[in-house]
Amino acid sequence: MIKNKNGEEYKISKPNPLMKFQELWSIYTLHNFFWNETIEKNKNIKQIKEKINEIEKEEIKPDLEVKEEIKPELEIKEEIKEENITSCYYLGAENISIQDELYGDKKNKIKYNQKKIINIKLDSYNDLFLYFTYHEKLEKNSIIFPKNKDKRWWKINKINNNQDSYNYECIPSDFTPSFS
Repeated sequence: MIKNKNGEEYKISKPNPLMKFQELWSIYTLHNFFWNETIEKNKNIKQIKEKINEIEKEEIKPDLEVKEEIKPELEIKEEIKEENITSCYYLGAENISIQDELYGDKKNKIKYNQKKIINIKLDSYNDLFLYFTYHEKLEKNSIIFPKNKDKRWWKINKINNNQDSYNYECIPSDFTPSFS
């Protein structure tokens, strides 16, 4: 005999009593059970094709006259627009080195302090690394969370200095803070 933790007899679950009175259906119809493809041909295909041709012919033609004053503004906007710019959450890290007074051992601690949203230029990423460029220097071990479909936290691992920006290499983070 098997008993519960409280000492009572353990009862095995029984079939549902409502199933005792269930009747089996003798007449039933399977709808598309064999996955037969049924395609109804539309009699009005010629009319639809004619309407599509009419719409294509009546495309809106843009004005060919463009003022010279507007052209330079359009060119500037195209130059400013860069691809792979991604907005992301940033949690700044402060790397603190602590020395044990008794033995002289050094330990590194990370203190996270500032939360903000920054715009980075994503260079490349895969499952193990994320490479991005940013115009300001960010601290090592800082956490970033790009607002893209990946939903992954990254920790800055390496920093390379260029003339006008910094290149960063990130690895997946073991610390996943809430940015809400």
